[in-house]
Amino acid sequence: MEGTVPGAAGDVRIIWQSIGGTSSTSNWIAVDAETDYSTRFNLEGLQPATKNSIRLEAKSGASFEGSFKTPPPVDEEVSVTFSVVTGSRFNLRDNKEIGHTANKSMAGLAAQ
Repeated sequence: MEGTVPGAAGDVRIIWQSIGGTSSTSNWIAVDAETDYSTRFNLEGLQPATKNSIRLEAKSGASFEGSFKTPPPVDEEVSVTFSVVTGSRFNLRDNKEIGHTANKSMAGLAAQ
């Protein structure tokens, strides 16, 4: 299908850190066709309502950086906004650059 990327076997890890905090690094984990070229990382030591940075690395040299904010403490009520996309039928997208035009609206929802 147009736009898909084939998987690649290799070793991957994640590095995470709360902004201004100490970083943690996972062990290298092998991914291959048996694992559908994917894995799951359990990030420990995260604090509520804290912005964190992440860096995903492959031994091949590829990497990706991003950030996320953890939810507030369980006893704190807050307003949330989120989008869910499923079965988006990528091949039927209505905008070749951004996918479906709804993606632009969803991207405009500011993270709190």
